[in-house]
Amino acid sequence: MHLALVIDRSGSMSGGPLREALKCAEHIVRRILPADRVAVIAYDDEILVPAPLAAVVNPDAIVASFAHLPTGGSTALHAGWQRGVAELKALAAAGQLSRVVLLSDGEANQGLTDPEALAAEAKQEAAAHVTTTTIGLGHNFNEVLMAAMADAGQGRHYYGQTAADLQSAFEEEFALLEALHAREITLAFVPGPGVLIELRSADDRADAPVALADLAYGAQTWLFVRLHIAAGRDPASPLFSAVAHGTLRDGTTFATAPAMLVVPALPAADAQRLPRDEIVLQRGVDVEAGRLFRQARAALAAGNRKAAYLRRKPEQGKGN
Repeated sequence: MHLALVIDRSGSMSGGPLREALKCAEHIVRRILPADRVAVIAYDDEILVPAPLAAVVNPDAIVASFAHLPTGGSTALHAGWQRGVAELKALAAAGQLSRVVLLSDGEANQGLTDPEALAAEAKQEAAAHVTTTTIGLGHNFNEVLMAAMADAGQGRHYYGQTAADLQSAFEEEFALLEALHAREITLAFVPGPGVLIELRSADDRADAPVALADLAYGAQTWLFVRLHIAAGRDPASPLFSAVAHGTLRDGTTFATAPAMLVVPALPAADAQRLPRDEIVLQRGVDVEAGRLFRQARAALAAGNRKAAYLRRKPEQGKGN
């Protein structure tokens, strides 16, 4: 693994947030293996590099390099994140895990500050093999910005008041990274005649390859689609075919053989009697919750607080 820990030391992080960010960074440095490489970057309105990218042969020395960072001034989050990307980019390659870990309250106020623009850059760098995970700290952290960068950057986003709050999140992150089997996975659809594919668990379009989450050994990655099927089409023809591409841990690429979905046409009464797949139903609930959450974040980012409040329609015969 190649990691760049980017620590926000601006004025809004003074006191507890910066202290906890330094504890998080120390935990990461002491958790990774000697063969891994790590860089440490700190920023306010200036960029410091306490530890350039190097193998973790002496964790104590790396921790000592950033243990007493002072609180600074304004928040040049974009510049700090960019420096983290630059530390990794020279060694980044397909199949090589290169990840920026941004520890901040997300209160960017200098340079590029727009969440959508920052997310677009994180997506661009992820395509160039440098991904982004964000760790939000402090009472007033900017969830919209931090989550947007992590989602677009093919990483994860976490939030905690203290480093102890984030312990389980770190273990989950490292368990995924250490058991990583395939990354940079995309799924390409070819719809059958009379079929329109609507993505429900991603913001991408179905007429282009869709990026999927990294895949650990023995794990699953899910993508939910809704099919709009024209009346009168041949029920024996495939609804769609799909091909997955990706990169294995050793750097080799793969492409699956086309998989075709053919579903028999049934009378409505027979279809209603089919057994329910509880895993799929639960995944559907998770996907819908995530979709609504993304809508709420987008509404807040646009300043539309009214649209961000999501209300369920009351069931018939029941109150709100």
